Amino acid sequence: MTRPFWLWPGALNSRDGLLLVLLGMAAFVGNYFPLPLMFGVDLLLGTVFVFFLLLRYRLLVALLVSLPAFAATWMIWHHPWTAFLMVVELVLLGALLARFPRREPPLLVALLWVPWLTAITLLYYYFQMRLPWPDATLLAFKQGINSIIAMALAVMLNIALPRTDRRGNRARLGAHEVIYYLPSMLAALIMVIVLVVLSQTQMNNLRQDFEDRLVQSRDTLVDQTRVALQQLEQDMEHIESQCFSADRPPDSSAGCVQILLPFSLWDQVYVLTRGDIWQMFDRTGMALRPMTDLGDRLDKLHQRADLTAGFRLNGSDLHYFVPHSESPDVWVGGAVRLTEYAAQIWFTGRDGAQRQTWYHEGAPVVTSGQALSTWLQEDDYQRVADAVEVVHLVPERPWSNKLQRWAESVYVLEADLADLGLSLPGRVRFELNPRQEQLYLYRLYALILGIALAFLLLVQLISLVIARWLVSPVTRLMNIAQEVPQRISQAPANWPWPPPPPVREIETLQQSLRAMSELLHEQYLRDQDRQSELEQEVAAARAQVKAQEEVLAHQARRAAMGEMVSNIAHQWRQPLNSLRLLQTNLREAYEGGELTPEMLYQNLDKSEQLIQNMNQTVRDFLTFFRPDKAAEPFRLRPVVQDAMQIMRGTLDDCPLELTAVLESDVQVKGYPNELIQVLLVLMQNSREIIEHRQVVPGHIDLHLTADEQFGRVMVTDNGGGVPVDILDHLFDPYFTTRSDGTGIGLYMARSIVEGQMQGHIRVENLGPPERPDGARFTISLPLWQPPEQPHRTG
Repeated sequence: MTRPFWLWPGALNSRDGLLLVLLGMAAFVGNYFPLPLMFGVDLLLGTVFVFFLLLRYRLLVALLVSLPAFAATWMIWHHPWTAFLMVVELVLLGALLARFPRREPPLLVALLWVPWLTAITLLYYYFQMRLPWPDATLLAFKQGINSIIAMALAVMLNIALPRTDRRGNRARLGAHEVIYYLPSMLAALIMVIVLVVLSQTQMNNLRQDFEDRLVQSRDTLVDQTRVALQQLEQDMEHIESQCFSADRPPDSSAGCVQILLPFSLWDQVYVLTRGDIWQMFDRTGMALRPMTDLGDRLDKLHQRADLTAGFRLNGSDLHYFVPHSESPDVWVGGAVRLTEYAAQIWFTGRDGAQRQTWYHEGAPVVTSGQALSTWLQEDDYQRVADAVEVVHLVPERPWSNKLQRWAESVYVLEADLADLGLSLPGRVRFELNPRQEQLYLYRLYALILGIALAFLLLVQLISLVIARWLVSPVTRLMNIAQEVPQRISQAPANWPWPPPPPVREIETLQQSLRAMSELLHEQYLRDQDRQSELEQEVAAARAQVKAQEEVLAHQARRAAMGEMVSNIAHQWRQPLNSLRLLQTNLREAYEGGELTPEMLYQNLDKSEQLIQNMNQTVRDFLTFFRPDKAAEPFRLRPVVQDAMQIMRGTLDDCPLELTAVLESDVQVKGYPNELIQVLLVLMQNSREIIEHRQVVPGHIDLHLTADEQFGRVMVTDNGGGVPVDILDHLFDPYFTTRSDGTGIGLYMARSIVEGQMQGHIRVENLGPPERPDGARFTISLPLWQPPEQPHRTG
């Protein structure tokens, strides 16, 4: 079973190993330090390198190398299921790339996330991690956008760093990829910029809004509290002037206070001297009643310093003193218990996310707004930003979501009451919690990210349609251009031209290609006519060459015939002399009466033997010159022996040794007589060069050997070799170094071996190149195997 190509890329070299280590580290760092996309929404750049590993090195390598990146995600989220979701996404994407290898990876990622992985991730975050629906939706949409943008960046990185093959060729970028990826990449970058700018603008607006709300609350409190204080002052001065004049009896003062007190903001009114309370009134109208609790509270107040007109704070009571108009040692004062009647003098806004606190001597006097019981203590916060007047405090939770920490943060505005123009002691602190805005941001971000996800998918589809719309005509024209050599014999009007393209430049290209094709077709027709003429000329030349070869063969045969006739004459000279001697012996014996029957028969037998030898010589001559009609299988050993036998007849008067080593007896197919002629030509050339150079002792060696494919006959001499400058021309026709030579012997030898018997003949010098010892001619003939006979069944 073969391994799927998308699981493993094959052999990896050291360069790939180094690149895998670097990509694994980059993926870990990219996930551990994400890029802020929106406030509280980060872009995991490590996913870019994970997808690059998938595109370059297939699924298994991507999974193994990306484990540290998944671990970084686990560390950030403190939950293994997030890393598990990333593994599932990588496996599904690898399967899609294997199933649709020619599809665009960013489009496959978009189709994978819309809606399948988005729904799965949403349900996982809601049911498994117990996140609210807005939070889960935000994270699901964010991961989808993160994957689409990461795949677009990974594709660009894969294009920028193409993997070269063994020949060093780099991958080329097609027009379809350019038209598709550039808009997709541009859309991804625009989307990132828009989301970052939108998020930053939104957070700046919220921050400014919080600061404005705090400042507005402060101003409102100052204005309304100033009015309340003025009203308290006016009420006290009115009571003092109306009820405590010198000519009014005490009983009358009590009645007056009883009438005026319910129409004022004061809870209690009292008349006192230094260290003594002699008269006190409250809203019940009771007078001259000892008020021990009030006396205890006022005792420290007026004993601590000289009484002066104005407001004093004692515990949770607000006091105000005015001097008696007629007695400087008598004071008229009033008290308001802030814990019970704070709303009468402490005016705050209606913002439920705010809390206003009045501090005096480090202790809170009164607090309005929500209790903020779920907030952290201020020690758990860190000061992250200062405005002109507002301080932003964020809880120190490095592993929690930024948006969640922001929702638990506090915007603080604090100032002294005296600095605000209020005649009250202490400081006022305004606190604003943005928790109510968290849900709004979640819904806003989920909506924006959902629109962004749909926008990226729409751009992917539009880019794909536009790329196919533009590239399809070019692809068809490219296919036609590649098929021009096969279609050139047909008229271009009959070619499958596509419809007129929608782009002017492509239409011009199609028209130019069609015009060029017509010119090529016309040239093709002219070339066909010229080819026919050339074929006729070549046929005539071949016939002429064949005739010349026949003439050369005839001349070579005649030359060989002359050599043979010379050999026959030489071989017949001795038998004829012997026959003449036998005749002379018989005549003399007969004339001398010495002829006996035994002597007669003995001489007749010797004559018969001599005549048979002469007939055998003639038969060899006739066999050698009989033309072979068809190629036939034959064995090399007998052919070599016959050639040596014929050659030996010419060596009786020549001091030259002819030897043979016949190791094999293999079978070849061809023309045995022609092969004998080739061997005789080679041996005769060796003999002539030995005689010409007067090499003593001269020798010619024949060596028959074979291997699995060829049978070889080597003819070696010690005649001093062939000059290097003529070694390459030795087998050319009419090339000879002898004054009486024809130059056709070796040419015909090569024609017989290579042209008729499908072998080859080579020549080489033996010994040192500058002074060779001799030459070696090697004839190699392919072995012949008899065809196998089919088995017969009964």
